[in-house]
Amino acid sequence: MSTNQMEEDQPNASDTVDAETHVDGQAEASTPDLDQSSDPAPSGDPNPSAGRPLRWWHKKRGEREWKSGVREGLIGVVAAALITIAGIAYTTTTENQRTQASEQAEQQRADQAERLENLRFVRERSDQNPQTRRPYNGMDLADQNIQGLYLENANLIGAYLAGADFTDTNLAGAILTGAANLTGADLDKATLTRANLTGAILTDAYLAGANLIGAILTDAYLAGANLTGAILTGADLTGADLERATLTGADLDGATFTGAYLAGATLTDATFTGADLTGADLANTAVTSGQLSNICRYDGRPPLLPAGVELPGNSDLAECDR
Repeated sequence: MSTNQMEEDQPNASDTVDAETHVDGQAEASTPDLDQSSDPAPSGDPNPSAGRPLRWWHKKRGEREWKSGVREGLIGVVAAALITIAGIAYTTTTENQRTQASEQAEQQRADQAERLENLRFVRERSDQNPQTRRPYNGMDLADQNIQGLYLENANLIGAYLAGADFTDTNLAGAILTGAANLTGADLDKATLTRANLTGAILTDAYLAGANLIGAILTDAYLAGANLTGAILTGADLTGADLERATLTGADLDGATFTGAYLAGATLTDATFTGADLTGADLANTAVTSGQLSNICRYDGRPPLLPAGVELPGNSDLAECDR
């Protein structure tokens, strides 16, 4: 073998070094970094080292996704519970309302049946004999048609007569004490001579043209009542409440208004000859001096009058027929 061939077969020293270096590099690349894998990222480190970014981030993201899922699930459960509770409450409320409406309707039917039976009883005893017993005390006759009946001396103590129609009804001498309630009742042209309405409730009642001669209306409530053209000659309205009442053209001659309250009442063309106005309040009315020129002598307490209205001297007035 020649010298040149031997030199060609011998490996080059630089090639050997390069090969060794290449092998070592592969070994190093294939060998895991034990220090990095065994040193987990600190739990409180917001910026982990560059050698462990992916493993730390995936772990935290999974925890966040799990917690978010739990939170959303809890919210869903709570929302469903609230919806269920609201539905139950709505159903219960609706059922209660229906029950109440049904009970009210049933009560109204029962009340109407009772009133019709009471009305039948009243009509059976309507005659022109003043001695006929008419025990109607405490009866419920609200909104009933009692027109034109003859009920003289009837006992209506504490009766509930609101809205009832007594047009042209004869109630002469009837007893309507015990806070008998005639609120809004129609007593157009009714006869109430000598009737006892002490403390009766006649708020907003219609008494136009009614005959109340000698009636007793002590402490009666007549606020807003319409007494246009009514005849109250000799009636006793001591302490009565006539606020805003309409007494246009009413005959009040000889009536007693001691301590009565007539604020805001309409007294146009009403007559007061011989009327007792001791302590009555007419301050907020349009009554005139002329209307009061013939009242009877007041007993130490002159009535309260609107500004500019004057009374004759008390000594010049006739004695009241008390």
